[in-house]
Amino acid sequence: LSYSWTWGGKNISGVLEYYYNGFGQKDSAYSPEDLISNRDLLQRLERGELFTIARHYTAASATIELTPLFLLIPNVFVNLEDPSALVQLVAQYDWRQNLQVLAAVNIPTGSDGTEYGGIESPIDGLYFSTDASLFAQLAWYF
Repeated sequence: LSYSWTWGGKNISGVLEYYYNGFGQKDSAYSPEDLISNRDLLQRLERGELFTIARHYTAASATIELTPLFLLIPNVFVNLEDPSALVQLVAQYDWRQNLQVLAAVNIPTGSDGTEYGGIESPIDGLYFSTDASLFAQLAWYF
């Protein structure tokens, strides 16, 4: 679902999406034993064909044109089964002709045992997880 509008004199484009991964784990079964038994999922993750381990997700995003050269893009990706989420804020600035600055802050949320909070590892009390991260890129187009 996609919709565009003007709010406060700014152009905004929003997107709402549902995603189903038929190879994903059912019922938040993310233990190492459960994941190992799902060979189809693991092979697709390894090949870069999939990037999620559960079955049901929703995502929301908005592109806010603060100025014609500066875009602010908040995103949220929600695992509907555990529930956990990845919250992302992206900024894109066309600094000069052929020169663009791109930056993003990524914040995973969720409790231990959830996809974005951290899935169980083979070591008791330790979880595979990521922390908040920052990405920055300066791109020169020639």
